[in-house]
Amino acid sequence: MGHTVKVISPQFVKPFVKGQKNDGNDAEAIAIALQQPTMRFVPPRSIEQHVIQALHRARQRLDNHRSANAARAWGTLFSRVSKKKTDRFSTWVNSVHERRDHTQAIVAVANKNAPIIWVLLRYETAYNRQSTTSH
Repeated sequence: MGHTVKVISPQFVKPFVKGQKNDGNDAEAIAIALQQPTMRFVPPRSIEQHVIQALHRARQRLDNHRSANAARAWGTLFSRVSKKKTDRFSTWVNSVHERRDHTQAIVAVANKNAPIIWVLLRYETAYNRQSTTSH
């Protein structure tokens, strides 16, 4: 259509933004920056660069989720298991926690629950507390 695409790095446009950041002010800043005789343009990213960036973002999300899950496990374990509770699971967790540190107690609980979780995922079934407390 006769248009030439030019990519301007946001760091070169930022000095021209007036007032609050919104679409109108951003468009005006881009138009002003584009008219500058010394404006430097950057080459468009290749497909490979986009793929690499997507992989890095996915890896970062996985890392964030892993950290969040560890924190969630920590909180769940020690908020639901109280020294005052006398059910079998709480008693077991408290005894492990007294002998070991927090991290080892969490790992012990995870190891104890892993077979149950595997069965639930493998057979796509819901957890039924009655079936686990009968013995």
